[in-house]
Amino acid sequence: MQAVWTQRSSVTRSDANIVAIVFDLPENTAGIPRFHLEPMKLTIRFHTRDSSSAEKDHLYKIEFWEEVDVDNSKRSNDSSKRVTFILRKKQRKLRYWPRLTKEEKTPFPIKKNIEHVSFPLSFPSFPVGAYNLYYRMEST
Repeated sequence: MQAVWTQRSSVTRSDANIVAIVFDLPENTAGIPRFHLEPMKLTIRFHTRDSSSAEKDHLYKIEFWEEVDVDNSKRSNDSSKRVTFILRKKQRKLRYWPRLTKEEKTPFPIKKNIEHVSFPLSFPSFPVGAYNLYYRMEST
């Protein structure tokens, strides 16, 4: 699994205070992935199946740099292997988060995408699928 994220910050507009994350799940993901969003944490659980049909359980927890507003955040399943979250930051600040997570090491690759990101400031009209967000995503 890998993820790409980007953000916007504003002191005056809560709809411009967002973190966008795109998760790409492994090709051999079996069943429906589960996501649980809390103000300081996102839990991700899914199963993979290898060629011998043996299943492996994956559980990841991401502790955010700061709190997010769970009630005003959104999620869309772009496909069975790609999930996008648009998380509204709880506090309005002009300062950007230095990174997505509190911990420096992450359980899977999380890249920050700062090039070629263009999405409208209007939170409700964010395009489903966040296509512009992962336009320049490259695998490591």
